[in-house]
Amino acid sequence: MSHSEYKIYPLLLLGFFRVANIVIINLAIPIFFFQIGYNPGLIGIISAAMNFVYIFSPVIFKNIPKKIGNKTSLIICIGGITAGQIIYQFTANPYAFLALRLFEGLMLGLFWPVLNSSLSILTALKSSDKKTNDEDLLQNKLIRKYSLSWNLGSVFSFLLGSFLLFFIADINLMFDISLVYMLICLVLTFLFQEPEKPKSGNKDLSSSKRPRNGIKELNKIYFPVILPFFIILIYGFLEHANGLIYPIKYETLGFPLFFNYLSSFILITCQTIFTYKGMSVSLKNLKKLAFVCIGTLSGVLITLGFNSNMLLFLILFGLFGTSLALLYCFSFKMIILRNILEDTSKYGFYFETFISLSFFMGTFLGGIFADIGLTIAYLILSVIATLTFIGYFSVQKKMKFKQE
Repeated sequence: MSHSEYKIYPLLLLGFFRVANIVIINLAIPIFFFQIGYNPGLIGIISAAMNFVYIFSPVIFKNIPKKIGNKTSLIICIGGITAGQIIYQFTANPYAFLALRLFEGLMLGLFWPVLNSSLSILTALKSSDKKTNDEDLLQNKLIRKYSLSWNLGSVFSFLLGSFLLFFIADINLMFDISLVYMLICLVLTFLFQEPEKPKSGNKDLSSSKRPRNGIKELNKIYFPVILPFFIILIYGFLEHANGLIYPIKYETLGFPLFFNYLSSFILITCQTIFTYKGMSVSLKNLKKLAFVCIGTLSGVLITLGFNSNMLLFLILFGLFGTSLALLYCFSFKMIILRNILEDTSKYGFYFETFISLSFFMGTFLGGIFADIGLTIAYLILSVIATLTFIGYFSVQKKMKFKQE
């Protein structure tokens, strides 16, 4: 099978609609349970449950797709999640939600690894189209399409949520929309085409790119191995802690429901744009920008704690999303560089694990902080960002990246 013979649109649309589902329901859950009187601590536990299980579920299910195939794995995964979200329509019991979120995190252990492995197989296929016969170009094109698909899923879902809630101020509507997304995903799983692995005679793209001068390059480059993991931990923690705290703050301020989704739309749009742009910025410049980004996060978070102006919230969310995006690019590019220089893929696995861990910790601890007080919660997050700034300042002078 060549790349041009493979129908890639089900894979891209699965990423789009699954992320659209995740973001719309992740924001609906804290609003829904706060409105019916539950405390932020319990809301944080419910919201964090899926990410907690997802830390382990990819490892638990790593051999399943090899035995039953990627397509069958997707059908089981999406079928299970869809069944769970149908149950959402009939219960407001927080412990039922908690059990369903745990189950969803388990099923996700099949979803993202299957999409990623399918993409990996596709990037190893040679195109039969002479115009796209450059394998590097083909690989980059596929990865960009895949990344853009799930980023646009977030943007679309938040925009749609803002629009619908502007006219119908009922948070239950978001659970209905999330179910529609999952039903679309279920249809797409049956359209998904099982990718065929390239024949052994085909050139291995990953091995062809391995540098022969890795030791020499290591002499020109230095950064602590833990640094990209620490940065991505802070990135995910601050993003998801804020993601749980701000809907509760908006409820206490009496803001309209649609403003929750509008704020997230501004954040994710800035994040998507600057992630795309940031990937073309050199590590040398990202190292400098990290100072500005961490300092900006500290200032934004403390301002969020005391602010009550709607327009200022939108500006702050734009700055927040931009800063997070550039920090993500810095961390991600360091991970890629470390993998290349050491001729390994292990750092990519660690990277995904730290992202899942940061999402869980941010949501869980965000609920605990909010239980103490919303302003105090933002003060704590600002202090964490400030301590990160100080820690980064102490190590950045020793870091060096070769001129790119």
